[in-house]
Amino acid sequence: MTEEPAIELRRILVVLDAASPSSRLLETGIALAKHAHAELTALFVEDEDLLRLAALPFGRQYSPIGAEASAVDLSSMERELARLASLARRRLAEAASRAKVPASFRVARGAFPDEVASTLSEMASDLVILDARARPLGHFRIYTPGYRLALGLRRTVLLAQPRSELPGRLIAVTNGGPSGARTREFAQYLAASLGRELEILPLPEAGREGEAAVQGGPQHRAISRGVGKLRSSLRGASSALVIIAGDSPLLGQPALRLIVDEIGCSLLIIS
Repeated sequence: MTEEPAIELRRILVVLDAASPSSRLLETGIALAKHAHAELTALFVEDEDLLRLAALPFGRQYSPIGAEASAVDLSSMERELARLASLARRRLAEAASRAKVPASFRVARGAFPDEVASTLSEMASDLVILDARARPLGHFRIYTPGYRLALGLRRTVLLAQPRSELPGRLIAVTNGGPSGARTREFAQYLAASLGRELEILPLPEAGREGEAAVQGGPQHRAISRGVGKLRSSLRGASSALVIIAGDSPLLGQPALRLIVDEIGCSLLIIS
């Protein structure tokens, strides 16, 4: 029987784009890297969708403080992305120097998921940090590329809220089996590294392995109980970090919206 390797954070990847609050995400990454004695790489993605939009003849940008619109073209968008990347590079260099954390910066242009996957194929990252924010738009919510990417990445991912402080409370949501054991182990490692208390929240039994979460079925009822238990435990705990296995049946849209949107916690998904 092959044993799981000991938990250790050696390399952390922070992914940024034009919409990400680079200073906050970088500060979170630097703080974790400092506590874990890890290296940090920041990737700034120049999203090709923005560039395609800017190349259209009817592209417009609106001021956040007024209703006036101005034309946007490909050249101006490229300059703006270069400016944001340069700003993020400078912020990383300053923060890494203060914290004495080894850090590097790279820029890639293309589709957000493709560039993240390409970077991860080149570097063995133990943790990927993505922006967790979702912006309201009328009755809808606009999710960042990182939010949409997190569940399909098959890596250990931190969906970080745009705040600079490290979590004051760690809550590990565990299920049975190897993934539950690894989640507990990772949570214990992180709690020890950060000097935080850890709360273990066992997930209710979800029926037989492989059973579909059909409406009203055992797995569906267990997931509903799990979401309710999580809601009760997280009440008033927006500064908490929730830690959960990537294959947990609880990690679906209701729980994700509860953790990240409704309560505003950061979410660590263990691969």
